[in-house]
Amino acid sequence: MEFPYSEYQSSKEWSILEKAINELIENEDIKLTTSPEYVMGYIAKQLFQSKSISHPLYKILQDLDAAKIHYRLEKYREDTIMICLTVVGARIEIEVFNNGNIETSIFKGNEDIVSGIEPVNKIIAENRE
Repeated sequence: MEFPYSEYQSSKEWSILEKAINELIENEDIKLTTSPEYVMGYIAKQLFQSKSISHPLYKILQDLDAAKIHYRLEKYREDTIMICLTVVGARIEIEVFNNGNIETSIFKGNEDIVSGIEPVNKIIAENRE
């Protein structure tokens, strides 16, 4: 039988619950009649379903909206949403994983304008698969 709470195990909330419950057990403040993993899973599920835990994706989008920074949402992987934005001097990719982890790539450069088709042809030639 598959563990019913596996989707929550990689979340930061899981590790917080795990630490707290293990401390309570070690201090003999509580005694469990079932596996601690099932207790943690049940609590994590209830927290996520009650929306009392907000995913970092929403906070980032709210901050970008408040700053009036335009962005695109893209999905290339099963476990992430990518936020793509361009600001003066940089293109930024923010990958937000379903477990709340965040990875950011910042591509800096100048914004010189180059005329003609040659630069386009060069980029295509250098990146052809």
